[in-house]
Amino acid sequence: MDDWYPLLSIAIELALFLLALLWLGAPLIVRATMTQPVEPRFDLIPEATWESLPGTVRERLEAAEAGVAALGFRPVARLQQVRQVPNVDAYLTLLKQERGEDWAAGTVLVAGPRKQEHHYVEFSTSFEGGSSVDTSNSTELSSFDPPPRKTVVPMPGEVDLARLYRVHRAVVERRRGDVPKVVASGSAIDHLEESVARDLRDQADRGLLVRDPGSHEWRPTLIGAYRMTWRLLWPVAPVRRWLARRRARRLVEEVGAAR
Repeated sequence: MDDWYPLLSIAIELALFLLALLWLGAPLIVRATMTQPVEPRFDLIPEATWESLPGTVRERLEAAEAGVAALGFRPVARLQQVRQVPNVDAYLTLLKQERGEDWAAGTVLVAGPRKQEHHYVEFSTSFEGGSSVDTSNSTELSSFDPPPRKTVVPMPGEVDLARLYRVHRAVVERRRGDVPKVVASGSAIDHLEESVARDLRDQADRGLLVRDPGSHEWRPTLIGAYRMTWRLLWPVAPVRRWLARRRARRLVEEVGAAR
């Protein structure tokens, strides 16, 4: 048995070294390679392009449309995000509530050479003065800091869109107070592009992003690269997901009791 101790010690030391290398080196790679346009751009997906998308992308977006439409939303546009993050293709379907107070988006992200897909649905409500509430069932939590003006409600893996929307509405009513909601009007693309641009400016104001000299792009600061990357690495990422699911269960119980 004693013969195994040196091998076990070496294995532990190697694992710790690789973990430290990942924690110290990955943020530097992110800082060197990750850029985002200062002015985000979304384009309408033509019908011919829509039919040529991978089947799973279309199926997931159409399922999101059907699920959200059953909650009183109507489809507004199918969009593709242009050159937002390197090696990531983003497709989304945007819907608006009949009264025009709430937005919903079904999103599919296709990343990397292996074309890994990540999909989720998000509800959003804005108020006069610039504050908002965003509720999402994404299993991947954002690496950004939630700006003070925005209340982010993660419900990782929630498949019941009606329940997701009930929780969103409950948080909206709780956060709103006497502040009027902003009724959605004008171009859906303009609304979405300005919302994403404002989120990026918020991150720059918090010191996580900086304007890249000589280009029209944001790049992570050194501190921003470490903070954003560490949130996506083990063991921080699973702990964050566990805490988010715990809060989501509590919100579901509160909303259920209030019905």
